[in-house]
Amino acid sequence: MSASLATLPEIDWSATGLAAQRQRVACLLATPAGTVPLHRGLGIDFGVIGESVAVTKARQSARIAASFATHEPDLRLVRVTWEIDADGTLRPTVKWRPSP
Repeated sequence: MSASLATLPEIDWSATGLAAQRQRVACLLATPAGTVPLHRGLGIDFGVIGESVAVTKARQSARIAASFATHEPDLRLVRVTWEIDADGTLRPTVKWRPSP
């Protein structure tokens, strides 16, 4: 199972199973940290400027892993891969599986 910022799903309020997991992961990836009232820790810190691509990928992968551990304990992060758009924007693709 995977989700990426390039393929954010529309919200389905009645989603269950894999569809619900995919929505939750996509929401976690797309939410800037500190923007959710009463839940400021939710999301990813996008404030990485002036770092090399390799360092940025490593730091953001670690932040994604920490967010998964904190906010999605029923899912286990398997891998984070990165794509670079034509404009130089890094986009993560996250693979996960349900926790045992």
